[in-house]
Amino acid sequence: MIRQIIVFLCVGIVATALHLIVGAALLHMSVNPYLANSVGFASAFLVSFLGHQTLTFKATHETGGGAFLRYLVTAISGYFVHQTAFFALMNVVQFEPITTMLFASIGSASLTYALARRWAFRVKVQESN
Repeated sequence: MIRQIIVFLCVGIVATALHLIVGAALLHMSVNPYLANSVGFASAFLVSFLGHQTLTFKATHETGGGAFLRYLVTAISGYFVHQTAFFALMNVVQFEPITTMLFASIGSASLTYALARRWAFRVKVQESN
């Protein structure tokens, strides 16, 4: 499990970096911070899914779209936690938008890991004949 957490963090760092790069580029173009954050988050989704499916949870790989749909629900749940934290940090604490993106990403990571491990990439139980 330690290896899995380390790989999860590495994939998450790459996805978060993409999220921040896209978000920062959009902020630089004067895009609304909430839209920039949302587009950044969406751009990191595929990197995150493919990384977790092929590296983090590779022992649980299944064919078909089941894992993709479950991970999409997981990512959307993480997104809502992320956006809530983003809103609070922007408006209550008044952090800068790029700093807020980083802290909100870190905050939603534990929920994403728990749902990905226990549900999205769950081990398929084989029926015995």
